[in-house]
Amino acid sequence: MITISIISAIISLTAIIVSILAFQKSHQLNKRMLEIEESREKDRLTGQKTTNLTAILTREGNSSAQLIIHNKGNSLAENVRVSFNGKYLNELKTFEGNNFPEEICIAADGIYSLRMDFNMSTPETMLPPFATEISWKNMDGSDGYAKSTVNWI
Repeated sequence: MITISIISAIISLTAIIVSILAFQKSHQLNKRMLEIEESREKDRLTGQKTTNLTAILTREGNSSAQLIIHNKGNSLAENVRVSFNGKYLNELKTFEGNNFPEEICIAADGIYSLRMDFNMSTPETMLPPFATEISWKNMDGSDGYAKSTVNWI
């Protein structure tokens, strides 16, 4: 009888050890699966939130133009600022009298259009091509930046 109770105790102890090892292995596997799922979700969200801004300049008569900024991405671009030849639009004397916002927001796949009247009597008149810089904030808080040369189209 003593041998049966010793064998029973050994079997019970072995079962407890096996269940503890199985629990640890299951916990490690679940942890790894969660890490993989979080990584996939992060990649999916990162891939969805892209912003791609471009600018074109169309001439409208002899003294006006239209600046069109297009967000070709699929995420909102906030605090968009545009500069020509290193000066922000609201600082240029060429466009004096125009009320340009300092910062704008452009929706995903959206367009923002500015009509600009040239002040041709200003001695500092600048004519295209313009070295254009566009800066913005992405939805994830990171900064976006695009640099190009804009001419009449």
